[in-house]
Amino acid sequence: MKNTFWRLSPLALLVFSSFSHADTLQQVCELKIDTAQCPSVSHFISQPFEAKDEFEKYKLCSEAQYDLYKVQKNCEFDAYLAKAQKTFDDFKSKVDKKWDEPNFSDQYSWVSYSPSLELKREVNFEKNVIKVTTIAGDTTTVEELKEEILATSELTIGEAQQADVYTSALIEETKVEALSEAPLLPVAQDKETQVQELEKALENVVVTESVDSKGNKVVEAEIRFPPTWLNRKEKRFFDTVETYSEKYHLEPEFVLSIIKTESAFDPTAVSRIPAFGLMQIVPSSAGLDATNFLFGEKQLLNREYLFDPEKNIEVGTAYIHLLRSRYFKGIENEESLKYCVIAAYNGGMGPIYHMFGGKRSVAINNINQLPPEKVFKTIQAKHAAAETRNYLKKVHSAELNYEKNMI
Repeated sequence: MKNTFWRLSPLALLVFSSFSHADTLQQVCELKIDTAQCPSVSHFISQPFEAKDEFEKYKLCSEAQYDLYKVQKNCEFDAYLAKAQKTFDDFKSKVDKKWDEPNFSDQYSWVSYSPSLELKREVNFEKNVIKVTTIAGDTTTVEELKEEILATSELTIGEAQQADVYTSALIEETKVEALSEAPLLPVAQDKETQVQELEKALENVVVTESVDSKGNKVVEAEIRFPPTWLNRKEKRFFDTVETYSEKYHLEPEFVLSIIKTESAFDPTAVSRIPAFGLMQIVPSSAGLDATNFLFGEKQLLNREYLFDPEKNIEVGTAYIHLLRSRYFKGIENEESLKYCVIAAYNGGMGPIYHMFGGKRSVAINNINQLPPEKVFKTIQAKHAAAETRNYLKKVHSAELNYEKNMI
């Protein structure tokens, strides 16, 4: 979910001409500041405010209160991010000194380094592999690397999140009270089957040795997910997807295709936007809309909702529901509606409105004049963001595959 920009209502930014020029938005509207001020809040509340009559003053102040909330929440979240980013940047600089080409957790993979920084564990949910790499050279044997693979397979989602420097810093800053105790990897429920699956996978471990540009002897051990994991990786979230798909009148295949494209079913996924979890929720934008719908008030998702897979799906499906029922309400053809929702989930509503006519009402009317395949082609041809153009194709292709293969 890459819709990361907040917008202030146009009227809240206008300057009118009958109140004193010395009056600011904060003075006239008696705005209350809930969080420590940051430059964007200070700029917003110090704008000169004027209105031609009391009715316009009431209207503008109502809009200003709503806009201030968004500005403050963005500031609050930015403060969290700044502290977490500083922690991560300090850590990254240390890793850069040790490793030739270090990599870190992203939208599709989990990466963690040992305290000595000489061992790296990775799980790539897009490529379906576990990899353990050491630059300790002869001090680490292949058998020890295999033991690290086994240890990785036993991690819970919460433990994996804590082991990632950036995510753990956010967890600390946002005071998360509970983390998921579900397995990070799609292991079997019973221990005996778990062991059998891993032992079989380790029979095909691929070990490579090399020397990097820093002179380190690099030893890498990699296994592919067992076949049973590939099926279980997605199925373990099916019940939750079906629950919220039914609640919001969505097709489960559609929600699964969003998750597959957003995170490849990596429950620890954190992009540097940042967006979180299976459905890549951005707390300070789409997350505010979803929480307002779910809880009756806009809340910054700064606790377990950021990191719990089931709650992440709840918020993501709620936001899809809002895109369908509010922001694109009036689109008559279901396929056309779906294409607009997919593109907006990734790149926001604004570009869709713009390419189909500008104003929301005009855009929806114009969309209704087109067959769905033309709507799809228009987004592909006119959307400014290559990421969103590719995203639409990926989600659409994934959904067709789910429709064909799901029983």
